[in-house]
Amino acid sequence: MTAAITAVSLVVAGAPAFAAPMPAPELPQATTPWTTPGKPIASPPIPSGTTKAPVSEAEAEPSPQLAAWRAAQKARAEAGRTAEAGPAMRSGSTAAAAETTYVSEGQGQVPWHELSDTRLDDALVARVNLSNGNLMLAATDFGIAGVRQKLELTRTYNSLDAPWGKVSQRWWQGYERYAQILDAEVVVYDATGDAVRFTKNADGTFTTPTGYSKDLKKNADGTYALTDRKSGSKDTYNAHGTLTKVTDKNNGTIAVDQHDEGAEHKGFKLTETRSGRWIDLVKTDASQWQAKDHTGRTAVFDLNAAGDLAKFTDTAGKATVYAYDSSRRLAKVTTPEDTITLFTYDAQNRVRSVQRVTESTSSGHNGPTWRYDYSGATPSAAGTTTVTDPDGDRTVHTHNADGEITKVTDPLGHPRSRTYKNHLVQTATDAMGTGTDGTGGNVTTYGWDARNNPSSAQLPTGATAALTGYRTIAGGDLPGSYTSADGQKEDYTYDTNGNTETVTTTGTDGGQRTYTYNKAIPTCGGFEGQRCTAKDANGKVTSFIYDTKGNLSKVTPPAPLGVVTYTHDALGRVETVTDGRGIKSVYTRPGQAGLLHQHDRHLHLRRRRQPHLAYRRLRHHHLDFRRTQP
Repeated sequence: MTAAITAVSLVVAGAPAFAAPMPAPELPQATTPWTTPGKPIASPPIPSGTTKAPVSEAEAEPSPQLAAWRAAQKARAEAGRTAEAGPAMRSGSTAAAAETTYVSEGQGQVPWHELSDTRLDDALVARVNLSNGNLMLAATDFGIAGVRQKLELTRTYNSLDAPWGKVSQRWWQGYERYAQILDAEVVVYDATGDAVRFTKNADGTFTTPTGYSKDLKKNADGTYALTDRKSGSKDTYNAHGTLTKVTDKNNGTIAVDQHDEGAEHKGFKLTETRSGRWIDLVKTDASQWQAKDHTGRTAVFDLNAAGDLAKFTDTAGKATVYAYDSSRRLAKVTTPEDTITLFTYDAQNRVRSVQRVTESTSSGHNGPTWRYDYSGATPSAAGTTTVTDPDGDRTVHTHNADGEITKVTDPLGHPRSRTYKNHLVQTATDAMGTGTDGTGGNVTTYGWDARNNPSSAQLPTGATAALTGYRTIAGGDLPGSYTSADGQKEDYTYDTNGNTETVTTTGTDGGQRTYTYNKAIPTCGGFEGQRCTAKDANGKVTSFIYDTKGNLSKVTPPAPLGVVTYTHDALGRVETVTDGRGIKSVYTRPGQAGLLHQHDRHLHLRRRRQPHLAYRRLRHHHLDFRRTQP
């Protein structure tokens, strides 16, 4: 009893302290870049590492055959429509004879080759071919929305021999791709400069080369049609091999009109015929080309005295500067953000190093360097490509003469391997095995049909996913059904253009989704092939309406959700969105169209632009190479 009274007395005595607490201490004012507007963000230092760039070697003397092919390519690049008939009209020249016997291969984006990518800025990517050492730079100079396809002006640099670009020798415009028509074959140089060789059969048809998913056909009027089995997109070339138009599976067309004045080629105009949007590339004088779109935005290509692209100025007035070595190979790229990248080469024009410069001094440049060493004497020889990262760690890529990478050994000596047939991966073994050959590694097995379509993938556990019932519709190969590794199955039906009409899922959670599309005469505005309705597995329907340019203007979702409406600018970009509650969002875009990120000179991502013009400050990325696998 006494203890209880004492406890109550203690509680009562302590009560005033709880009633009148001590004031909380003041916290210091936060002054980080995230809370203080305008406070500069200091980039952390980037270590250069231990790997050093080897000195470039001068290009080896080309063989007489290669030299003659280069001369033929130069003549073709400079010629206008009067010379577009090609070798047949210049049969007396050595250059023409060489062009009929020599084909440069290995350049461009070969489907089964593996590439290591690093982004230099939002519109420029450096790509190293890990089989043959070809350095590619892929640039996108214009990107405009079309109707179910984009209208883009792209260019590709190849360090290995590639078809000569009309603007500049090593820079190949995506829409100057062409078909070289020979007696026994047709060689199509694609948008990246890759040579795709179609053998001519006795009946006049063409055999698709292994590893590619394209079909070539000669039409009754003497033109040629090249159809992509994956998308159904079709390139049309005239009787002399010049690209005239690109047609998608829904009959949307990008027209390619050449600008020729007599014997001189002056550029081309690209028109997305349904929306009416266009890009016009024109030679303004001997040292400059300009590209302009339908809104008046202009980009400029300035050439040096040798005819190499020295500076590209984008539509916002920002310049990317290019410098070349004595063999006219790209040696330095400086982006508008002052990011500098350096390249060196061997005598075979294979890239030997890529250096991202973080500091420039009177004695040279410092920055992380990736080095490439080759065991093969030439780019087409079988051997190994050893990639050394800035820290000195080596990864060895073993490849055959076709450029198929059959084994990759990491810096710890762990191998991964692949097998091929017809340039398609048959098996892939991971690095969990033992020994230098990876014995006991987990194997994934892949199946393909006769037209290079994937048919199955079996995991090391034995579980298998499968695609079956392929059919060719509007030029594209489409599966009839898909069964996942856990046994769930989906069946597909399509309209005559290859648009998906139904997706039926079997099983306890199954159901059917249904879609409708515009036919040749539209029923929901816009153009043929645009989706009009989507019905989910519960029978709920969402409908879509398009304007006269093919822009999505109205979406009506199932009740009780409200209608969403959109307006667009002249480039097809969204300007306003009014949601189902009547709330309107307005989008404005200062400066260059499509610029979403801002980097510092070390490629650290500093700001991301939001559609409403707010900016989000971001911490830096580490410098990183990204890999594209076949």
